[in-house]
Amino acid sequence: MWQKQESNWERERVAREKLMKEVLQERQDQIQRKMEELKLQQMESIQQREFLLKKMEEFSEMNSQVSELKKKKTAFRAQEIESQILERRSKAEEARLQYEKELEEQRRAEEAYELLLREEESKLTHRGYVPKQYSKKKYAWN
Repeated sequence: MWQKQESNWERERVAREKLMKEVLQERQDQIQRKMEELKLQQMESIQQREFLLKKMEEFSEMNSQVSELKKKKTAFRAQEIESQILERRSKAEEARLQYEKELEEQRRAEEAYELLLREEESKLTHRGYVPKQYSKKKYAWN
């Protein structure tokens, strides 16, 4: 009977160990599956992060290009306006110089004419020319 009891206990112990081994194996498998799921999720998360980083980089690059283009357009417009201002100033200066030149030519022409008149007057007075005096006719009112 004692042997029977020990044999029973041995079977129970072996059954418990087997059950414990199965439970531990099942738990080990669950943990392994969970680890694989987490690893897969982590990989997907990393891929998603890399994708988002790449998109952000592309957006940043595009933003930089747009900003650079705006700067170039602004600089081009400023240069164009500066060029127009310089051209207008140049034309205004040319017009002023032309006007001064014409005034100078007119002044010289007047001086030459005045000189010519004085010379003619001098020649005429030198020869004894006396200009005629024209008197007004008087009318009698009756």
